[in-house]
Amino acid sequence: IPVLIVELLFFDIFESLQENTVGILIIGFVGVAFVEESFKYLAVRYSAVGKSFFNDAQDAVVYMVAAALGFAAIENIGFLFSAPNVGSLVQTVAFRAVSANFLHAASSAIVGYFLALSIIHRQKRRKFLYTGLILATLLHGIYNNFIINIEQNIFINGDGLAALFDLILTAIALIIAGIIVFIAFKHLAKVKI
Repeated sequence: IPVLIVELLFFDIFESLQENTVGILIIGFVGVAFVEESFKYLAVRYSAVGKSFFNDAQDAVVYMVAAALGFAAIENIGFLFSAPNVGSLVQTVAFRAVSANFLHAASSAIVGYFLALSIIHRQKRRKFLYTGLILATLLHGIYNNFIINIEQNIFINGDGLAALFDLILTAIALIIAGIIVFIAFKHLAKVKI
């Protein structure tokens, strides 16, 4: 609910940005991706970091992914209720059930990795936190851009080939992010908080 409120305020304040490509990118990256990644981080920061059960470097990734999956579940329910028709509902469920969940988990795992590094290297805490949030926001924003293109190509342009191309690029980006997250998670197994 807080994320929705902040995003709606952002859209309201920057409504004029929705009229051009640069504005749409700003909204997608800042008004959506950065807001969502920041709130998932804040949820973990204030509910888990510093607690007795948060005692391993990998915990940062695990708790960030848990927050991401909870967020994605609520977000997906919202998309289900906003679908204009049954066809759109089926396409939304089929695509978002896989890609959005994976995107949220991967981007939050990136934040979790850098959160762990910020705890390990306290003198560089802000640098690591900002790096994690920026990288997660970039991944999330790129995903948002591809999703907008896919929906526009399917529903407005009727161009299935362009939508398929964007879908393939989205899958490649998410797979690369997954591989990076896997390597980062394994790296944290060797580190103690």
